Amino acid sequence: MERLRTVRSALKMAMRWRGNGAKMRVIAGVLIVTGFGVEAVAQERARTFSRDSHCTRALNAIPATPRSNGGFASWAQACAARSNNERQSLDKIVNALRNAAKLHLSDASLETPSGDRMAILNAAAQRGTAANELLDTRPNTQSSQERRYGARYKFDGLFIAAAPRLALGLTEGDGNRVCGTADACLSSGLALLEATEIDIVQPRLSDDNRYYQSAAAHLQILNAKAHAKLAETGDSGNIDRSLSILKTVVAMAPESGNASLPGKASNALIEIATTSADRAVDNDRDYDAAIRYLTEAAQIAAAGDAKQGLYFNIGVYNERKADALLDSENGANAAAAATSFCDGAKAFRLADGHSEALKTLEAKEGYAYALSKLEEQGSTACDASQANALAAFAASEALRATYNETGHQKYLEAYGALLNRAGRFQDSVDAFTEAETAKRGLPSADEPDTEEPTPADDVRFNGGNARANSLLVLAVRNSRIDQQDNQETAKAQFVQAENADAVWPTAYLEHAKFLARSGDIDTANRKLYVAIGRAIGKADYSAELAEAYYERSRNHLSKEIGTEALADGANAVLTNSANPAFKQQACLAALFAEKGERTDASVSAYCPSASTGSAEDALSTEDLLLNAFRKHRQAQLVRRAGNLTGKIGAFDNAAESYRKISVREDKSDIAGWPLPQGDVSFGDVAQIGGWAADACGTLGGGAPMPVIANRDRIVQLFDAYGLQLCDVR
Repeated sequence: MERLRTVRSALKMAMRWRGNGAKMRVIAGVLIVTGFGVEAVAQERARTFSRDSHCTRALNAIPATPRSNGGFASWAQACAARSNNERQSLDKIVNALRNAAKLHLSDASLETPSGDRMAILNAAAQRGTAANELLDTRPNTQSSQERRYGARYKFDGLFIAAAPRLALGLTEGDGNRVCGTADACLSSGLALLEATEIDIVQPRLSDDNRYYQSAAAHLQILNAKAHAKLAETGDSGNIDRSLSILKTVVAMAPESGNASLPGKASNALIEIATTSADRAVDNDRDYDAAIRYLTEAAQIAAAGDAKQGLYFNIGVYNERKADALLDSENGANAAAAATSFCDGAKAFRLADGHSEALKTLEAKEGYAYALSKLEEQGSTACDASQANALAAFAASEALRATYNETGHQKYLEAYGALLNRAGRFQDSVDAFTEAETAKRGLPSADEPDTEEPTPADDVRFNGGNARANSLLVLAVRNSRIDQQDNQETAKAQFVQAENADAVWPTAYLEHAKFLARSGDIDTANRKLYVAIGRAIGKADYSAELAEAYYERSRNHLSKEIGTEALADGANAVLTNSANPAFKQQACLAALFAEKGERTDASVSAYCPSASTGSAEDALSTEDLLLNAFRKHRQAQLVRRAGNLTGKIGAFDNAAESYRKISVREDKSDIAGWPLPQGDVSFGDVAQIGGWAADACGTLGGGAPMPVIANRDRIVQLFDAYGLQLCDVR
């Protein structure tokens, strides 16, 4: 409404100006006034806003502290009221709206509740947009103010347009924003900045007050934070650009009174870098990005704990990256791992001396660990040698004794291996023994569990020598804790358990299950090949043998290798027919392997075969669905044989089995099948299956496919297992 009043006022003024020789035209409902000279405005620098009469003046510098009577809000309302005065020039209306927007922004920067802040920012955005849109009604010639004030005048226009949008996007809460969602506000604000010349965003000012430099710096901080915020939820943000923007503010030469600006930018840079580094590792295991972000932060951080803490994290991420490269079993990664170990060693040296005792200890341990891994690879980078690695570990162990701190499992095991290579065998055994009871690197006893306890906490395994069995228990426990440290520890322990017993199949089986969950199917299958070879012919390991066949069948099916999936599924059932999961997997493998064939021999052999209502009622929900799949496949074979009458009854029979699932209490349970990728519930699959069986059995017509949230994935499922949908329409 206010914007309409402003345009109406401009229209009345234009009618008055028309008698003085102004030309007027309306394009698409917008008033355009041309050919009228704007009244002369004396050259002036930016002056501090101090009273209502300054509302119509250009280049006002908003003071840091408002007047006591009403503050910035009172001034902003006064300027908004002034913009409705129809007896003044268009430039003055624009100035009044711009000043109202700038005052709202200063008001919002005060300590206000998020709801009030959002309302204030909405007002700033509305008045800033109205000012710029009104200015755009001019012809394609600059106003006198644009000519006189240049970059500063353009900056005001950009500032009142972009800053409120960026601030709205960064404000927490679910309130209404005039620019749309939080992400939409950020995107539109960034688009305005990206379309503007850099010398306008960062004007080179010589004003005798500090407002414009402060406003430009704060706009750039908002710019950087917007990129970081958008990067949290998608690809539209850019952390590297965010940090680069902040570095320019950190490096600025502040005017008098603006000395705090580089510090604000520095704090924002460190916060964005640390949170983005953690997210890069937690979500994508992108150690390179994490190290890059933290390095930018460390370069500008003040000396002391802040800088040392950043270098400590750089050391940790380099170490994890190097460990991961070595665990990949790719020899070509050894050189890259050595580089990361060396970079980590340098970072740990810079972190040494942190006021937090444990951080200093782990910096020393991390440095010693890095040297030991370099020495193990035969590298002399970072002055790595056996003597230097031993000296570094001796120093860290001495400090650990001083602090009376428990051991760190990974570091003690590396120390034990180093002592072994040095021929100090008893010391090596002592280090390995202490590693087995080390507490660091595992969840702290005083930290509450974030998940409900599971039987995995009491996991036990059959067979294996004592060391291998203990290592495997620890590996599985760590693998089921969704923390990066525990996952990395589990990787090492699985390998150690495999190597600790030359004939035990279980370590390879459990390692394969871990790898498959991580998505490394090929390596998992290689582990299962070893497990199967070690278990065949050994009665004590028949359960492990059957499980290994089952796991390999799932892996083959996930990669759509039907013949191998069926063969392994059949072997799992042959070895242990009592486990229903093995028969269910064999059924799925048979459906996949026999799709398109003129036989369903394997499907009939491994899928549930209930044919009466009472028999179906006795099935589990998953088996009832697989039974419907079997009937669906048999009906397809009847139709393929040309028996049109028989096909109607066969598909009706399948449809009835599908429909029985709709009354099951656990119909919303997730199937958890290896194909297709993604979650589908038994009930949703049955709903599409019932529709498909009806459609395939009819001689004409048919209802449309049901609309459910994950319909496309379920259609992929039916296609994967060769179950036709028959959309007769």
